[in-house]
Order: sequence, then structure tokens, then C-alpha cells
Amino acid sequence: MKALIIDDSPFDLTLITNLVRQTSELEVIAFSSSSDALRWCRSKEVDLVIVDCLMPSPSGIEFVYLFRKIRGKSEIPIIMVTASEEKEIKYQALDIGVNFFVKKPIDTIEFFVIINNAISMRINQRRIKEREAQLAESEEKFRVLAEKLPNIIILVRDGQIIYANEICEKTIGIKREDLYACRLSELSRRYIAPESLEAVRHIIQSLETSREIPPQEISLHLSEGRELIVLISSARLYYGGKHATIFICTDITHQKEIENDLRESRRKLTTLINNLPGIAFRRKNDKNWSMQYMSEGCVDILGYKPEEIINNNNLAYNDLIVETDRESVWEQVQKSLNDRTHYVIEYKVIDKKGNVKWLWEKGIGVYSADNSLIAIEGFIMDITERKESERRLQHLAHFDALTGLANRTLFFDRLHQAIRMAKRGSYLIALLFLDLDGFKVINDTYGHYAGDAILQETAKRLMENVRESDTIARIGGDEFTVILSKIENKKSASVVARKIIDTIARPYTINNVTCSMSVSIGISVYCPDGEDVDTLIKKADIAMYRAKQLGKNCFEFYNR
Repeated sequence: MKALIIDDSPFDLTLITNLVRQTSELEVIAFSSSSDALRWCRSKEVDLVIVDCLMPSPSGIEFVYLFRKIRGKSEIPIIMVTASEEKEIKYQALDIGVNFFVKKPIDTIEFFVIINNAISMRINQRRIKEREAQLAESEEKFRVLAEKLPNIIILVRDGQIIYANEICEKTIGIKREDLYACRLSELSRRYIAPESLEAVRHIIQSLETSREIPPQEISLHLSEGRELIVLISSARLYYGGKHATIFICTDITHQKEIENDLRESRRKLTTLINNLPGIAFRRKNDKNWSMQYMSEGCVDILGYKPEEIINNNNLAYNDLIVETDRESVWEQVQKSLNDRTHYVIEYKVIDKKGNVKWLWEKGIGVYSADNSLIAIEGFIMDITERKESERRLQHLAHFDALTGLANRTLFFDRLHQAIRMAKRGSYLIALLFLDLDGFKVINDTYGHYAGDAILQETAKRLMENVRESDTIARIGGDEFTVILSKIENKKSASVVARKIIDTIARPYTINNVTCSMSVSIGISVYCPDGEDVDTLIKKADIAMYRAKQLGKNCFEFYNR
């Protein structure tokens, strides 16, 4: 929409232009000369005019008069801006077509209200014109549509048939010009079965009194003994400027067969749904997750019968969801509903026996004709086994299968994390590189079973001598690492190393065989401005080999 603004004052012209742009999305065309504006108006369209009253010739009043003359009976809203209080000027302006007045100096709130009223006026004018155009085409569209519909269409006015479509002509077997010569009462006697005449009379009487009636089933007796059952819908309407009645007849001869087929299909669908390995559901969008329907899979997965949960009879479905999951799954569902997309969520529930289960749910909103959310429909599956498999795979990917300690992958990840935290917190961390002394001899002497038992026992002893915040990893056959996070000084690492040496030195008893072990430990310390992961590991490894050279069963710090 375009707004034309005319004011010979550059200040006022700029002010009004800015106000229009601030208060609306109108495209603004501004003139300081009313003559230039009139010339522009002869070839351009405009939706709103704002004109100053007091301007050089032509004045605001003269401009409005000439504008209305150019536009004929145009209803384009005109706002006149004036500092004058003279009633005669306002009467004159109103008489020639001014719709609104804005007083100078301009009150922005008043201006906002007036311009929005003017815009609303113009929008309504446009809508009226559109409706008039639509009405002008309605009769032709009605005929085109009626000819394309597969239904019998009859239009009656004052008891006379004034229109029938081609389907009517072919179905009844009478040419349309002959139908137009018939009154509705005559057509009823000839073609409507006696048992349906009363229903037809009721339809006509109801329409004459403007009462709404539901569609009626009517039996027709046609030529050559043909019988047709139709569903008649009727309504009053304006056609050619006068009241008329439209009858729309739909063939429902085979409807009973269709209804039977539909009932059978529903039965099969219900059987299928109840035998699926999951729960089909329909529920309200409330925090109780109030179920309106649940399939029989509810018993297998939750241990509850559907009727115990539907309509919150015994308990609400939300009561089954693990409390820590409730808020997050609710938020996920609401986001998808707001985006008008389906949602997929995973959450935990507690079944009737008290078991915790993982469920996978996919759902989508069901909306009414006015786009209001009326329900959520979807499907729920038990994914507890899958989750357990994922957990096992995750554990295998990051932990040593023999000892349960972190494996090489998790060790590197934890060391990277420890270094990043040390940089941010400006504190020390220590890396201990451990190698069991004499393990190969024991492994070769007593076999791999004994060697595995030694490694498992070593893992237990190591865990007894470090904090929960520290990380122990098995990175090779008999090689272990310990990440000591947040230590105060090197002495803290020495204390832990000495405890480890002492605990490993305790005798091992495997299959009634007692053997002794020792461990060599290399230690590298990371300062906040220190080296990277690889360098830290390399230094600890060098220090460990130095400990072995010094006689084993001891620890050494890396020194340049």
C-alpha cells in the first residue's frame, strides 16, 4: 500500500514521513508541491493521502477537491493536517471528501491512531471491492463447478427448476430444457419413491422457514426400473439476487457395502495394532500425559492394562516416567509441536514390577480445522535391550575388558581433559607411567590365566591408592598409567608412587601359588605453561626406563 504525503514545509514533510514509516509498513511518496502531487496522481495508484491544509495554490482544500475529481467516486482515505481551528474550513474539507484531521503540532499517539484507522478503512474498501468482484463471478463459477462435480445438482426458485447439471440430465434421463419446464412438485411425484416423499416435503418446508436440516437419504425410481438411493443435502442461497434452494444429491447405493468394508478394515487395523511389539497411543497435550487411547502392547511393556492408564483412571502416564526425565521430554515435545513437526524422544519409565525401562516414542500433533491442537498420536517401543547393548559397546570402547580400567583411547581423552583443566585452573598434574617388573616370567611360568589374574589384582590395588578424580588406565600388556589431577607439588606425586610401589610389593596368591611382583614408575609433571600430551607421555616413559636402570621397584621423575 502507498501513502501520498503533501506539505510545503520541509520540516513538517520530513516529520510526517518519518511518523508514517514508524507506525506502518506503507510505501511513502512525498511532495512539497501540491501541483506536482496532482500530476503524479493522474497516472499512479495511491491508498492513503496526507495533505497539509495551508499551502500555496492549490491549497490543501483545492488539492482534495481536484484529487476527488480525478479519482471520480474514489473512497481513498484523506487525512488533512491543519493548525487552524476554524470550523468552516473543517466543514468545507469534510464536504469535499476529507476523512480525518490531524492537528498541528502533531501528537504522535493521536497520529498513530488516525493513520491506523485510515489504513483499516482502506483495507476494508479493498476487501469490499474484492468481494464485489467475487460475487460478480460467482454465478459463472457455480455453473462451472456444478458441471464438473460428480453429484446431481439442482437449483430451485419459487418451486421452479432453474438449473440442473449434466449429471442430473444423464442420471434421470431427461433433457435439461425439459427439466426447466418442470416444477419441483411434479418432478417429485414422477421420480421420488413413495416412502421418500414425506422426507422431501420436510426438506422443502424446513428450507422455507430457514431451518437447517441434516442430509436425508432419498430413494429414486428411474426409467427402466432403475433404483437409486441418494443422499440429499440442501441449502438456501442467493442466485441472481434472489433466494433459491440448491439440492446436491450423492449416490449412496453402495454405501452399505462400503460401511461393512470399513468396519472390517477397522477390525483388522485394531488387531494389527494390538499385536505390534509396542504401544499405539493418543493423548492430550498436558503434563499428566493423559492418555485417550492405548493399545494392548501397554501390558507387555508397562505391566498395566490400558484401562488403568486411559483418562488417568488409576494413574497418569506421567507418573511412570522417571522424574529426572519428565521436564526434558516435555520440552522436546513442546518444541516439535510449536514447529509443527513430529518428535522422537527417548526416556526411562518404571513399570508395574518396579523395573526401569528405556522407551522410544515418536509422535505428532493432531489438529482441528481451525489449526487448534486437539491431541497427540504416536507409537512407543521398548528399547531397554538396545540401550543396554549400547552401554556395553560404549564400555568396551573405553575400558579394558580384562581389568575394567580405562583403555588407551579413554586414557588419551582424560589426559587431554586434565591438561585443559590445568591450563584454566593454573595447577599441576602428574602422569605416572607404570611397568610391572618380572611379569613376563610369571606369565610364561604359570600361564596366561595366572597372568590375567595378576593384572586384575594389580588393577584393584592401584584403585585403592588413588582418588576418585584420578584416572588409572591399562595401555599395554603389563603397562599402566595414572593421571593425578590437581596436585599441589611434586611431593604429592611421590607419595602416591610410593604407596603404589608398596601395594604392588605385597605377595600375590594365584591358584594357591604365591609370587612376588614389583613395579617401576616414571613420573612427568605438567605445569600450566608446559608441554603437550605426547611430550608428557614421552617424558614419563623415559623416567620409567630410568627407574628400571636404577634397579627397578622404584620411581623416578623426568629430569632434563
